[in-house]
Amino acid sequence: MQSKITAICISTVHARNLPVMLKSIEQYVPSNVEIYIAHSGIDSIDYHSRWHSMHLVKSTAGNFGDAYNFICQRAFKKHETIVVANDDIVFDPSTFSLLQSDWNALMNYDSDNVGYLACRSNFARGKQNIRWHDSETKIVNLKFNHESRIIETDIIAPICAVIRRESWIDFLSINQYSDDVQCLMMADKGLKHFVSRSYVHHVGSQTVGINHDEYAETLQFLRKNHLKYYHYITA
Repeated sequence: MQSKITAICISTVHARNLPVMLKSIEQYVPSNVEIYIAHSGIDSIDYHSRWHSMHLVKSTAGNFGDAYNFICQRAFKKHETIVVANDDIVFDPSTFSLLQSDWNALMNYDSDNVGYLACRSNFARGKQNIRWHDSETKIVNLKFNHESRIIETDIIAPICAVIRRESWIDFLSINQYSDDVQCLMMADKGLKHFVSRSYVHHVGSQTVGINHDEYAETLQFLRKNHLKYYHYITA
């Protein structure tokens, strides 16, 4: 079963890292893939790809969850399979081709039960981080042996992750932990998440930044309204 990735969805506030990201997309992503960008905090984005169709949309969302719900829902009106991406990543020459290849493999293996397929990165948690290893990890040809295969995991960060329209569940209207909760909600519906062989460089903490008070407030919100997910996240 083939399922082509035909759109990349990005949300940005200050767009500090966006020009470099878009330049890497221009160089390494097929020209038929459309780019959707929701922007707030700036009046416009002064960038035009030589090859890709770009949809620049002003967003009034006040948090990560609503911003990505907004731009992804817009893309899903036309596209079946998209990439959800942070604005502070950089593609390398093999990022997209490996991601597409691994996605095709999952669609052929268990298409009904696939949630996210996420890129590995230097700035990510758990198995998604390129430094992750366990007792069975070996170094083969200058990299960990598990980097050459797809790995199942409970939660991914959609810094660069493939998702289908039929698997999508909206993020909660919060900044912190919205991706964790979304992954857990998908898992409750029987969907599994995976880490690809593909890699992106991630600057980190640029899309919404780090606000320790907001982390605490979000945990209080989850404890009150989504106790099951609160226990999982704080375990």
